[in-house]
Amino acid sequence: MVGESGRSVQYPRPALEALADLERAFSSIGKVVEISKLTMSLTGRTRHGLQSVKLRVSVLDRGTNQSLIQIQSFGDDIWGGGARKGTDKLLRALESQA
Repeated sequence: MVGESGRSVQYPRPALEALADLERAFSSIGKVVEISKLTMSLTGRTRHGLQSVKLRVSVLDRGTNQSLIQIQSFGDDIWGGGARKGTDKLLRALESQA
């Protein structure tokens, strides 16, 4: 894995619900490798073209019905295009869960 991308987004649900939504969204676009309610994190893989894209996602509670989702993605291309597209793919799937 060479290319890397990072993004943080606000999500209008509590952290535990956000983690469950992320798990469902990820299952629709790829494979969930690991999920931890203890660390509020999720690791998984998806594809962009011929590339495998690894995503690590953390969820932070931000109070009443708010959470912060932090996404780190890693792809096979040096420019990070696959990593960015993997993040976009996850966020689109997450929006369709709402």
